Amino acid sequence: MDSVTKLIEEKKSSEKEIRALNQKLVDLQIATMMAADDNVVSIDLGAADKSFMICLATSFLSLESNKTCLMIEGAEGKDEGSFFLVGPESVVGVKGVGAKVGEILGGKGGGKGSKFQGKGASVRSGLADAVIYLSSTLNQQL
Repeated sequence: MDSVTKLIEEKKSSEKEIRALNQKLVDLQIATMMAADDNVVSIDLGAADKSFMICLATSFLSLESNKTCLMIEGAEGKDEGSFFLVGPESVVGVKGVGAKVGEILGGKGGGKGSKFQGKGASVRSGLADAVIYLSSTLNQQL
């Protein structure tokens, strides 16, 4: 086996191991979020990559829970970043809810059904206000 082929195989093996570790992290995070008493959970993923955020959102939605989750990510120490809102379509899919969350987080985004994602200038400083808004919206629906 020449050195290039060996390097390619090592890279593939490392990527597979990273995916498996990421899935374990997702499973642990999902368990923590589902154990929370609140109907709205939030998480700051730090500088996580988009693929991790998408994997977490997909796993969260697969549980078909009544909970709504707001995830943010961005460079450590910075307020701007991305957000991903997932939950029941009756909450996330309601016209204006995702846009209002985006506005609170200093940005905008788009979505469909049970997902809404975007970017904001104040995802960290606006997170608590966005969670309060989502909790209030859920309470009005009950």
